[in-house]
This record gives sequence, C-alpha cells and structure tokens, in this order.
Amino acid sequence: GFNKGLPELFMGQARVNEISNKLKVAEEEVVTLDRQKQEIAAEAAAEMERTRSVHTQELDQFRRTYEEHVAEIVQASKEVEQAITEAQRRANGEVQQVREA
Repeated sequence: GFNKGLPELFMGQARVNEISNKLKVAEEEVVTLDRQKQEIAAEAAAEMERTRSVHTQELDQFRRTYEEHVAEIVQASKEVEQAITEAQRRANGEVQQVREA
C-alpha cells in the first residue's frame, strides 16, 4: 500500500508548491499595488499643492489687475473732473467776456 500512496503524496506536494507560489505572487502583487497606491497618493498631494499654488498665483494676479483697474478708474475720474472744472472756468471766462463786451 505504500507505493500506491506515493503518487498522491507527490500530487499533494505539487499542489502545496503551486498554492505556495500563487501566494508568493499574490503577496508581491499586494506590495506592488501598495507602492502604486502610495505613489498615486503622493502624486495627488503634489497635484493639489500645485493647483493650490496656481490658484493663489491667479488670485494674486487677479487682485493686482483689479487694483490697477481701480487705480485707472480713479485716475480717469480725476481727469474728467479736471476737464469739467476747466470747461466751467472757460465757460465762466467766456460769460465774463460777453458781460464785459
């Protein structure tokens, strides 16, 4: 009966080796996937930081542009006021000349 059990023993041993190898492969895959997960997380964090940085820069640029725009409007309104004052002065001067004539 000993020889009859031998092939089964070899079959069993082969099966154990096969399962053991599959387990090794699975463990390596887990390690690989974990590394990939960490890389993706790091990439996502870096991308978020980049996006935040770009967003901050865009906001700063927008603020500067807005402030320049406001300054231009203020300057333009001063020039308009001066032009109005000048026109009134001229008009008054012309009225004065008409009165004196």
